[in-house]
Amino acid sequence: MTEPVVLFSSRRGLYTAFFSPVFLLVLAAWTGWARSVTTTVMVIGLVGAFLAFVVMLDYPIRSEFRPEGIVRVCPARHQLLEWERVVAIERAPGRTRVVPKRGVETGAFRRPAGLAALVGKRRYMLTDRVEGALEYDRLVAAVGVFDEHVVVRAKRPPLATAPTDLYRRKR
Repeated sequence: MTEPVVLFSSRRGLYTAFFSPVFLLVLAAWTGWARSVTTTVMVIGLVGAFLAFVVMLDYPIRSEFRPEGIVRVCPARHQLLEWERVVAIERAPGRTRVVPKRGVETGAFRRPAGLAALVGKRRYMLTDRVEGALEYDRLVAAVGVFDEHVVVRAKRPPLATAPTDLYRRKR
């Protein structure tokens, strides 16, 4: 039996996702304190609270590939995607770089991004950054053992890519 594969999301991505809701909540609180509470201030506060709620429930800190399915560990919940429901594991759309680096021919190109699980027609983000080549190999082997019907459409990352647990503290 293959041991579970764990992929981590970046902390910077989580902090960035929390920035907008916190900014809106602080803006609403500051505006409400400096002036009177108006409908606009209440709407800004509600939008900020809603965005914070979504980030807490849907931004994965890590994804674990287990025999029963893929477990997305978010700040406020754990979500299990059973293997029977997962159609494919694919690469999430990457950032497009329009300004090329020196020595690279002109034009836009895509940087590789993290992984997403395709469940029906919906995509669930698994990681927000590219996994290392060794992690990718372990992931493909584990998916083949856990459920042979799931297709791994994600291309192999470059060999020089750092693993997702590089800056994590070892327990």
